[in-house]
Amino acid sequence: MFVVSKKNFIIQRADGSKYRIGKGYTGEIPEDVAKARLVQAAIKGGSIIAPPSHADKDIRAANKSKK
Repeated sequence: MFVVSKKNFIIQRADGSKYRIGKGYTGEIPEDVAKARLVQAAIKGGSIIAPPSHADKDIRAANKSKK
């Protein structure tokens, strides 16, 4: 899943390891991390944006709609 993060997140993975999503991170995250409750809640709350594509205009539009 392609995301843009507005905050820092540390996700606990099923194997016990941790996955960090840093503030300002723009890029792909693993599918298991994308399905984590914390990530899904952050997407709903607007702290993580998951635009439909990687195009700059789609990222800007998603970012504006979540402010």
